Amino acid sequence: MSRIGPGPLVAVVGGSGAGKDTLLAGARDALGEEMVLVRRTITRPRGPGEDHDPVSEEEFRHLAAAGAFCTHWSAHGLLYGLPISLEEEARADRTVVVNASRSAVPDLVARSERPWVIRVSVSPEVRAARLRERGREDEADIAARLARADPAPAVRADLEIVNDRSIDAGVSALVAGIRAARVRPARIRSAPQRLGSGARR
Repeated sequence: MSRIGPGPLVAVVGGSGAGKDTLLAGARDALGEEMVLVRRTITRPRGPGEDHDPVSEEEFRHLAAAGAFCTHWSAHGLLYGLPISLEEEARADRTVVVNASRSAVPDLVARSERPWVIRVSVSPEVRAARLRERGREDEADIAARLARADPAPAVRADLEIVNDRSIDAGVSALVAGIRAARVRPARIRSAPQRLGSGARR
């Protein structure tokens, strides 16, 4: 596996319903060419508020075998992949931002020259309400997502955004966090900073 850099790699993580897609879209609009937001490939049709490349499982496995992904993983019965093109963007010293599963973060952190992990969190009650609003899962699936254990408990976040207020506040916090990856390349080893924000999906 090749190293990713010298541009920083920002991995945004958080449970389903935390509001990552909304905040990432807002940060992309606010930062423009300051960042590259990587589109994931997922074995799921595109839904409201999502920005990914939908493929079948067969197509996904063909792409993986052909080396089309920088990394890929499975979660919730789906396959997810990040394109190999993100390595080229990082080599050009651009700030690369990915919506990553927690299970994919250890590999990304190990390979990146300047990794930066941002966790988006929200209360279980708000997460459950957002999951119901988006209408992708039934009650059993929602309960399973809420009960899912952290697949990478050893991975520390450099910044935690408590996404419990307005969309604008959440986006502002994420924009600040992404810019911090550029000016503070070394990973923070102490407890992550917590920023209050907020978003509804």
